Amino acid sequence: MKTSPSLSLLGLFLSMMAACLSSPRVHASPLTWLWASPQPNGNNWVDLIQTNGFYVGLGGRGQLSSSMDLRLWTPHASGTPLALRSAAFFGDRVIITTEQGHILRAAASTNGLGDFDLIDLGTLDWLEGVASSGSQIMAVGDNAAIYTSTNGVNWTRQSPGFTHWLRSVAWANNRYVAVGESGLIATSPNGINWTKRSSGTAQNLNRVAWVVDRFWAVGDAGTVLNSEDGASWSPIKSGATNDLYAVSGDGLVRIVAGDQELHLGRKNSQQSNNYSWSNQLAGSNAPPSWLYYASIFDGTRYLLTGQTGMIVQGEPATDGLSWSQLSDSIYAWLWDLVALDDLLVTVGDRGAIATSQDGAHWDFESVPVSLTNTVFLGVAGDQEMLVAVGSRGSIAVSPASLTNIVFTNSVGNVVTQAVSTLGIVWDAVASPSTNDLQGVCLANGRWIVAGGAGTLLSSPNGFDWTPQESPVSVFLSSVTAWPGGWVIVGDQGTILTSPNGLSWLPAASGATHWLYRVRFLRDRLIAVGENGAILVSTNGISWNKALTPTVRWLNDVAWFGGRFYAAGSRGTLLSSEDALVWTTEELPTAKSLYALAPFHWQMIAVGIEGIVLRSQTAPVQLLDFDPGEDAHNFLFSGPPGQWFAFGQSDDLQSWIETRSLQFEDNTGLIITRVPPTPGKSQEFYMPR
Repeated sequence: MKTSPSLSLLGLFLSMMAACLSSPRVHASPLTWLWASPQPNGNNWVDLIQTNGFYVGLGGRGQLSSSMDLRLWTPHASGTPLALRSAAFFGDRVIITTEQGHILRAAASTNGLGDFDLIDLGTLDWLEGVASSGSQIMAVGDNAAIYTSTNGVNWTRQSPGFTHWLRSVAWANNRYVAVGESGLIATSPNGINWTKRSSGTAQNLNRVAWVVDRFWAVGDAGTVLNSEDGASWSPIKSGATNDLYAVSGDGLVRIVAGDQELHLGRKNSQQSNNYSWSNQLAGSNAPPSWLYYASIFDGTRYLLTGQTGMIVQGEPATDGLSWSQLSDSIYAWLWDLVALDDLLVTVGDRGAIATSQDGAHWDFESVPVSLTNTVFLGVAGDQEMLVAVGSRGSIAVSPASLTNIVFTNSVGNVVTQAVSTLGIVWDAVASPSTNDLQGVCLANGRWIVAGGAGTLLSSPNGFDWTPQESPVSVFLSSVTAWPGGWVIVGDQGTILTSPNGLSWLPAASGATHWLYRVRFLRDRLIAVGENGAILVSTNGISWNKALTPTVRWLNDVAWFGGRFYAAGSRGTLLSSEDALVWTTEELPTAKSLYALAPFHWQMIAVGIEGIVLRSQTAPVQLLDFDPGEDAHNFLFSGPPGQWFAFGQSDDLQSWIETRSLQFEDNTGLIITRVPPTPGKSQEFYMPR
């Protein structure tokens, strides 16, 4: 094909760009984190909205995602770490309310969300609900906060004549209905003049919605109310007793959901207000018993979102609704993590063991029946053997061996391939202790395990274990090897040292708090734990207290990209150049992390409720470019799971993001086609 001058220029620019993008980069703080599990986002999803098949979900720390198919979700950089609370479509915009009195405004289209504006309303009141009348948008929240706007930019605070804290608002039948604490229900035709209504309950009301022909309100202690006009309300007995946060429905069915509650009400007749209710958490097609915050009916199915990014769907079936999760994400708490040359292994609650070869895609592995209820607290090993330890003295081993698998390849040929069983096949071994075990380490051909009541075990091979004499009786939670021997840490500031892994002596830590984890990183030992404690030593005997900006628990410490990192409870992440002076870093979640591990070009973090985060430093590379009259073809490579924006410009000054792309599979390759812009003499494209 003959190439036009403009396309030659484009090709030259892209070639230069490819050379620049593929060159090695030095990691710079702060880290940028991606969700590996749960998918698509592991924060609590407190609201979900949709229009014309376009879905938007939102949660903590400014995290929100959009989707056109409920399979591929695009994360968006909202520009704020504030918790997002509620969302509504308003013209061609999405209006999102946040904590601390802010409004996030974004343009909405089939390409996703963009052009984010963060508007400060000058209050610290959390804005918990938002609703649109078409010509006006309203936000409600703490301290009877009610704000109205006709453009989503300029907002006016109204005075409703009451002081109740508000949690939700809906618009229908030419009126707003707001609900809140202590059973408050109030209505207004314009958002300015408000009338309090009798709800018949003193329970907090958490959500109000217009469902087909009535307003429905749900609240604490299983409270369900409905009303035709928003003025007169009737109690509904759904069978729920725990707090409810979500309500939705279609012509004949109503759904109420909340804290371990999901009930379906089916109308007894088309016109009646009588329903036959059933518990959807019972039965063979039940979704997880979970904390659900939001529910919608999108015209074909029910969707619920909740704690830790859980998304389930209910589809019509012969006996009601058939429920399923939209992703196969891990939700067991993950307590430890080990990184080998080409394998990641994490362990946790209910016998959970998961493996990954790239940090983005994780597989659950089977454990012996005797270990299915075990809480695995620690894992360690090398390319030859892995050992996991946990509750009630449990020990599981996974030795490296080869097994043959048979499969049919892409051209129809039957292929036999030898694969390693390391991390995949696990066996239970006899343990000489019934105390909980957590610390585990392999070095110089010796395994050391530590646990409750000062338990110390050793083994030459991972199969045969011998108790060791311990000088303490407190819980010992971590053990590490270093050039000078071994170090163990635990409760009450305990530090034990040994030159050979056989005899142990206490060392003075100067701390009384629990030292949860110890690592040998670079040229020093670092212990982290309760109350933000960080201790540093070069000999295992003398320990110096580091300067830290937190009193939260710190659960692990690692070295990555030229810095030390410590992670802990409630989304705590610290970094340091010297391990003595630490500063706070941002994480995309406020949930607790329990283990860190560097793995090639990325840092992996695991924690509560199946959270797996990864921060990667590998660049996106342009491998090939094929210009065409109808479309330009681009071939990119990058880390699996990585998102990147694809920008377009005709002057190298003003850039338009044409789309967001993701490397979805393990190949790390993606092809995209971009139509040329009519009438343009030159075009430039760039991934970001």
